[in-house]
Amino acid sequence: MLRRTSHFVGVALKKLLTLKTGFIAYFAVLSLFLILMLLALQHLSHNIEQRKHLEAQRHQTTALSKDFKRISESISRQTIAFVSSEQVEFQDNFRHLLAIFTGAQPDQDGVANTMLDRFGELELEPSELALLRSAYEQTLELSHVQLEAIQTTSGQFDDGTGAISIALPNALMAKVLVFSQQYLQASTHITNTLDQFEHQFSQRLDNSLEQAGRSSDRAFGLALAALASFFITSTVALRLLYRSIKQPLDQGANLAKELAQGKLNAQLTVRRHDEFGTLLTALNGIGQGVQTVVHQIREQTGLIRDGSHAIVLGSQNLSEQILDQSTELNQTVKAMGQLADTVRQNAQQAQTADHLAQDTSSQVAQGNQAAHRLLDTINAIADSSHKMSEITKLIRSISFQTNILALNAAVEAARAGVHGHGFAVVAAEVRNLALRSTDALHQIATLISSSVEQTEQSSAAARSMAQVMANTQHKVNEMRGIVADIALASQDQATHIEYVNHVMTRLDQQGQSNRQLVEHSAHTAQEQLEQTTLLAQVVAHFSLDTALSEEPALSLSAAPSSRVYHSASAYRTQACTMSGS
Repeated sequence: MLRRTSHFVGVALKKLLTLKTGFIAYFAVLSLFLILMLLALQHLSHNIEQRKHLEAQRHQTTALSKDFKRISESISRQTIAFVSSEQVEFQDNFRHLLAIFTGAQPDQDGVANTMLDRFGELELEPSELALLRSAYEQTLELSHVQLEAIQTTSGQFDDGTGAISIALPNALMAKVLVFSQQYLQASTHITNTLDQFEHQFSQRLDNSLEQAGRSSDRAFGLALAALASFFITSTVALRLLYRSIKQPLDQGANLAKELAQGKLNAQLTVRRHDEFGTLLTALNGIGQGVQTVVHQIREQTGLIRDGSHAIVLGSQNLSEQILDQSTELNQTVKAMGQLADTVRQNAQQAQTADHLAQDTSSQVAQGNQAAHRLLDTINAIADSSHKMSEITKLIRSISFQTNILALNAAVEAARAGVHGHGFAVVAAEVRNLALRSTDALHQIATLISSSVEQTEQSSAAARSMAQVMANTQHKVNEMRGIVADIALASQDQATHIEYVNHVMTRLDQQGQSNRQLVEHSAHTAQEQLEQTTLLAQVVAHFSLDTALSEEPALSLSAAPSSRVYHSASAYRTQACTMSGS
C-alpha cells in the first residue's frame, strides 16, 4: 500500500514538475533576487542623491558665508579708507555695500534680500542660525560706529528725520573710532562668529556624509550579496534544467536520426508527462504520419508517371499539328502580303489616273472656254462686217449722187459757155473721183462679202469645236468619277487586305506561341516523368511496416497498361479537336 502511494506521489510530482513550472519557478526566484537588487540599488541611489544634496548645501553655505565676510570686511575697509583719505567715492561705496547687506538694494545678481535672509533656503540647525543672526546683528552694530565715523569725518550728521545737520569735521575723532581696540575686537568677533558657524556646519555636514557613506556601503554590500546569490541560484537551476532537457533531447535526436535514415518504423517508449514527453510523443506520431504519407506517395507516383507519359505523347502530337498549321499560316501570310502589295499598287495607279483625269478635265474646260471666246470674237467680226457692208452701200449711194451732180454741173457749165469752163473742169474731176470711188467701193464690197462668208464658216467651225469640247469634258468627267470610284474601292480593298494580313500575322504569332507552350508543356511533362521516377526511387528507400509495405507493390503492379494508352489516345483526340477548331 505504501509503495503504491509513493508511486502515485511520484507520478503526481512528475506531472507537476514540467518544463513550464520549472521556468516559472526559475523566473520567480530571478524576480525575487532582482527585486532585492533593485531595492538595494534604489537605497544606494538615494544615499548618493543625499550626498550630492549635502555637498550642494556645503557649496551654497560656504559661498554665502564668504559673501558675508567679504561684504562685512569691504564695509570696514571703505570706512577706514574714507576716514583716512576723505574721498567721497569711499563713502558712496560704504553706503552701497551697507544697502546690499541690509537688503535695501539688490546685489549684482538682482537679489534684494538681507544677508541673513539669504541663508533662509538652506537647511540649517537652530544653533547655526543663532550664530548667523549674532554675526548679522554685530555687523549692524558695527555699521553704526562706522557711519558715525564717516559723519564725523565729513561733518554731516543725520538727525534721524531725514535732515542733515552740519558740524565741524573731526578726522581725529573719526580715526579714534575706527582704529580703536574695541572696533578691532568687534570686527574680529564677527569674523570668529562666522568661522564658528562654518566649522559647526562643516562638522555636521561631515557627520551626515559619513552616515550616508555607511548606508551606501551597506546597500552596496546587500546588492553584491543578492547578485552573488542570484548567480549561484541561477547556476544550480540552469544545471538542473540542462539535465532535465538534455536527456529527452538526446532521445529525440536519436529518433530523428533513425527517421532521417529511412527507418520510419522506429518508435520511442515515452514515460514523461511534461512538454518533452509531448514532444517525443509527437515525434512518434511524425514517424507514423510519414509512413502513411510515403505509402500514399508510392501509390500516387505510379498514377502520376502514367499521366505524365500520356501528356508527353499528346504534347508531341499537338506540337506537330501546330507546326503544320504554322507553316500554312506563314504561306498564307506571304500570299496575303503579295496581294496587298498588288492592290496597293492598283490603288496608287488609280489615284494617278484620277489625277491625270483631273488635269485633262481642267485642260478640256480651258479649251472649251477658249472656243467660246473664239466664237464670240468671230461673231463680233461678223457684226463688224455687216456694219461695213451697210457703210459701203451708203458710200455707193453717195458716189452715185455725186456722179449725177457732176453730170448736172457739166450740163450747166455747157450752158454757161465760156463762163462755165472752169466749173466744167471741176465737175469733170468730181465725176472722175466718183467713178474711182465706185470702183474702189465695188472691190471693198467684194472683199467684205468674202470676209462675211469666211466669218460665217469660222463661226460654224467654232460652234462645232465648242460642242465637241463640251462633249469631251462630259466624257472626261464621267471617266474621272469612274477612276475615283476605282481608286476608293482599291483603297478599301487594300485596307481590308492589310487587316486580314494583320489578323493572319497574329494567328501565326499565336500559333508559334502555342507551339512554344506545347513544347514547354512537353518538356515539363518529361521532367515530371523523370522526377516521378526519381521520387519513386527515393520513396523506395524508406522502411515501412510490413502491413503497409506490401500494399504499394500490389497497387503498382495492378495498374493496367491499357490506362496509359487510353489517356494518351484521349489527349491526342482533344489536341486534334483544338487544332481543327
